[in-house]
Amino acid sequence: MGTAGIVLCGGRSSRMGRAKAWLPWRGRPMVAHVVEVLRRAVDEVVVVASEQLELPPLDARVVRDRAPDLGPLGGIREGLSHVESELAYVSGTDAPFLSPAFVKALLAQRRAAALELDGRVQTLSAVYPRAGLACAETLLAAGRLRPIFLLEAFAYRKLPAEALPDPASVRGFNTPAEYLEAVREADPAATATLEFLG
Repeated sequence: MGTAGIVLCGGRSSRMGRAKAWLPWRGRPMVAHVVEVLRRAVDEVVVVASEQLELPPLDARVVRDRAPDLGPLGGIREGLSHVESELAYVSGTDAPFLSPAFVKALLAQRRAAALELDGRVQTLSAVYPRAGLACAETLLAAGRLRPIFLLEAFAYRKLPAEALPDPASVRGFNTPAEYLEAVREADPAATATLEFLG
């Protein structure tokens, strides 16, 4: 059974004010960092991006989201339609602390699986079966746009943080302050240049 990684880059990043995929992380764009981590854990990587988003060169197959207004579940549908593997780990592009060990441990469940952290299921750091493609289409057509509905349809395994290595892998960021906090955590001596737009 092969394994895949799907990176979602379709969000508008309205609170961040710029595309998260291009934010620098350890000397390269964030999306390149996430792809590189996934490459160490899976057999194939697909990046789902909006038509408007230019991306740097990536060691991944880049596909365009045909319906970005459908949110993350639409992106998951798009990714599942382009993978050959039976299971796919889905990640947002804002995953600075993602580790191969975390991805492998979730995929080792050999079924739909997700971490529950502080009472919330981490649906954008979860494993989805490729067989869920038809179900995702049905959910989208019915206006049921939350990824948790797809996980529930496959009786997913819900795992506590202590059951997985590197649970900080699910940490993302939505605002410049959260991004800078992550940067400082990785490198206390880091500096940033602010660009004021408009």
